[in-house]
Amino acid sequence: GEVARQLREKGCRVHTADVAAGADFRCDMHDPDSILALDKALPNGVDHVVICAGHSSFGDVSRFDAKRWHDNFENKLLCVSSTAVMLINAKETTLLRDGGSVTITSGLAARTTNRMWPAISANCAALDAFVRCAGIDAPRRVRLNAVAPTTVTETARAAGQPTENTVPRAVVAAMYVESVVGNDSGRVWLGGDPGAPKAFGEEVFNHLHKKQRTDAPTLDPGAPLKVRIASGAGETFGVDDIAVAAATSMGMWQAQGLTVEWIPAKGGVKALEAVFRGDADVAYGTFSPAIAARARGESARVLASMARGLAQNLVVRRERVPDVDALDGVRWAVDGIGALSHNMASLIAEALGKKVEWVVAGPPPERIAQLLDGRCDCSLVRVEEARALTREHGDKLATLLGFDELHRLVPNQPHGVLTTTESFERDHPEVCARLVRGLIVASRKLHDCCSFFEAAVRNHVRHVSPTDEELQEIWQQEHDNGSFAVNGGMSRLHWDVNLAMFYRLNPDTPGPPVALNDLLADKFAKDALAIIGEHMGTKFDATVA
Repeated sequence: GEVARQLREKGCRVHTADVAAGADFRCDMHDPDSILALDKALPNGVDHVVICAGHSSFGDVSRFDAKRWHDNFENKLLCVSSTAVMLINAKETTLLRDGGSVTITSGLAARTTNRMWPAISANCAALDAFVRCAGIDAPRRVRLNAVAPTTVTETARAAGQPTENTVPRAVVAAMYVESVVGNDSGRVWLGGDPGAPKAFGEEVFNHLHKKQRTDAPTLDPGAPLKVRIASGAGETFGVDDIAVAAATSMGMWQAQGLTVEWIPAKGGVKALEAVFRGDADVAYGTFSPAIAARARGESARVLASMARGLAQNLVVRRERVPDVDALDGVRWAVDGIGALSHNMASLIAEALGKKVEWVVAGPPPERIAQLLDGRCDCSLVRVEEARALTREHGDKLATLLGFDELHRLVPNQPHGVLTTTESFERDHPEVCARLVRGLIVASRKLHDCCSFFEAAVRNHVRHVSPTDEELQEIWQQEHDNGSFAVNGGMSRLHWDVNLAMFYRLNPDTPGPPVALNDLLADKFAKDALAIIGEHMGTKFDATVA
């Protein structure tokens, strides 16, 4: 969340660990073995550990018996402090390097009185005392600190409670960052007024308790809901498709109670046709077929954006296209007319003032085959494919225009979306809601964490083999350009641009202009953001408006 974002702004590489699906690594502080497992997952160790975890029990003392009182300490004081001890002493785990730091979370409940807080206050006061004592000359020059926040403004607002005396999450997050990058040890940062904020009642506590272990609520719906998605990427996924791929393989949709069946299709046009035939429930492909279908009077509805741009390079046959001037008249391979690769290629040709011949080849593997055997002269291919192809077939192929050059030529790019029909949206709103939530969580993880991105690519990109260095460079480009739709990519400002792009590429589209209210099923993204909050990591993906 916000702590990770601010640390990355300081140049830190951040890994996440959680008991729930969606983190880089699984870790449960109640289970020492899961902490020890991080030694293998991160063999070189880390410099700092921030613990934003643990929960206390709400209620006056009459609500407790001996077991519940013990459980209260087990779930906060004991699991947090024992994890810190393991990290500091390095007798059981070597995860934390010498001279590193541990920052834990206590709370301002330790400094006020409230009859409903005996368990909360006891946990927080004990952790503060632990930090002040154990942080003095700790072994291996390790620093130990705590942040003791009051109720966070955004949490109170999400729980429908007053925000008086609360503190914005950005302010609280900055205290964790100061602990990590500073020199203090044995210090407790006070995140707000020690007086009990009016917002922190049982409503806020229940809100926190329900969300304590994941960025989005993991549902327990009984039998999972099944959804069939026709993939315009065919049988392969690449960096352009990595959010939907990660939502599947890295557990985001499973955590939402969904079982996804993928149906290969040759391009986004064919994927949407499969939905209209009833062979699939949702299509994954570019937005142009959805707008075109809506213009024809068909009931296409866009649920969410998969990305905000394309991670592609223009790869050419060396002997035929030695430079940009030679693009005039080339045979340019695309998925299909009106598909994503064709739309992007058309925008590039328009920007360069070139006339080309389109060759309908199909998804990336087919386009790559035509590049290699000479049936086409050039094609847009995914960045990871371009790296591998030009490395392994440098005698035949070269990258003419790279990621940054294409972004300069075409700043507003076509991208993938999930599209369904009005009838499916009406009859299966819960499936739509879970799809969108899971996709947004996947997009955030990809934006926030290079190692998560690398793992997702390794899981799905098997027809080429980019190096670790290439993947890190690709992730940095995607991250810096705001390519991941961390808030669902459904803002009206963004879609005004998409509509204008569509009509520029398709000036002969019949009928009146498509209205955004008819095209966008943006309720699901709005509802998702109300639950999991807005991600501030990229200026390109504003809140749904």
